[in-house]
Amino acid sequence: MSKFSDNLNKVLREKGITKKELSEATGIPQSTISEWCNGRGPTLSEPVIKLAQYLCVTIEFLVTGKNIEEQLLEGIINDDSFTQIHRGIYRITIDKKVKK
Repeated sequence: MSKFSDNLNKVLREKGITKKELSEATGIPQSTISEWCNGRGPTLSEPVIKLAQYLCVTIEFLVTGKNIEEQLLEGIINDDSFTQIHRGIYRITIDKKVKK
């Protein structure tokens, strides 16, 4: 199966939404949604945008499985400046506790 179909199936399960409900809510034929869920993913077009909007996820998540927040955190956590800031905050917190 494709990453898209895996992610679409996951979101449907987590949100308790059936293919029929998704079809009715987005106007995308149920047969098309079934094809997507079975590994024959769509091209990134208007129907995919409708899916993402209805499911409250990004297209990025449907395609890659990663949320924007996860990607941002990965970038921040791997950034040396974040480590320096975190150490500074930790030192300030410890200093305040020691002075009390």
